[in-house]
Amino acid sequence: MKLGFGSQKIATAATAVIVAMFAALLVLLCLWLYESYSSSVRRTQERAIAASKIVATNVTWINALAWQALQKIDSAMGPDIGIASDTVRNIDAMISDLPGTVQAYVVDRNGNTLLSTDPAIKPMNITDREYFSALAKGAPTYVSSLLVSRLNGQQIFVFSRRLERDGQFAGAAMVSFQGDLLAEVWTTVDLGPDSTVGIIRRDGQLVARFPPPAGPVDMANYVLFTDLIPKAPSGTYDAVSPADGVSRIVAYKVVDGTEFVLERRVRGGSGSGSRRRRIVRCWNLDQAPSRTGLRQIRSAFRGIGGEPASHEGNSPSS
Repeated sequence: MKLGFGSQKIATAATAVIVAMFAALLVLLCLWLYESYSSSVRRTQERAIAASKIVATNVTWINALAWQALQKIDSAMGPDIGIASDTVRNIDAMISDLPGTVQAYVVDRNGNTLLSTDPAIKPMNITDREYFSALAKGAPTYVSSLLVSRLNGQQIFVFSRRLERDGQFAGAAMVSFQGDLLAEVWTTVDLGPDSTVGIIRRDGQLVARFPPPAGPVDMANYVLFTDLIPKAPSGTYDAVSPADGVSRIVAYKVVDGTEFVLERRVRGGSGSGSRRRRIVRCWNLDQAPSRTGLRQIRSAFRGIGGEPASHEGNSPSS
């Protein structure tokens, strides 16, 4: 009878050792999957950060071009801006170095179009546009959020400058950029078809994005502006895009000397989603044998230590 009990203890201990080895193997597998996933995420973050620096350079260029152009227009307008007529005059001669996708406009103090470089322009009143009304109320300059052009339905964003003559509001000069201006930047920093590049005002209003969003996006209450930027002017984080609902790794940067925050969103490295799911499955699989194994290990070592484990239907006296 003692031999039978001893054999039972050995069998129980052997089972516990096998379960422990299996659990250890699963733990090692999970750790390997986790490290593989973490390495993929780190590489994606590094690529996103590098790309964000390129985007920042382009945003700085856009900002400088806009304000220089508006200063040049203001100087070229002379002492009397005048009132708009039924004909919008061309101002190509005033400012001839703008890229083809950038258009300049001048409106009088009533918000009516005076001059433009846009060949498709027609007389129009813009008093309801904030990039005019803010200037009329006294703001010296303004940068719009993402807008839809009334001329061609394209997404645009606008820099505007208050024009004063003899200390009085006389009108406004505007430079308008097409939203797809970022397409070239997006192509240059090629991070995959699911990546995006965006410019956001510091108040959280989306200015431009490529690929283009469905419409304006208010990100003022988004984690980037509520938590991250107050702590650091640049960094990376994982988030679901408020524009299209896709989960991506995001590199952001506050662009010095501008009103902009840029972000570069990149889908995780190849297979990162499936790696994450495999890690979760591995961990769940590991837990079941581990929980059972721990009970068996405790039982076995109680027996080995001289405290017999209880087994239903088996006792030392049987």
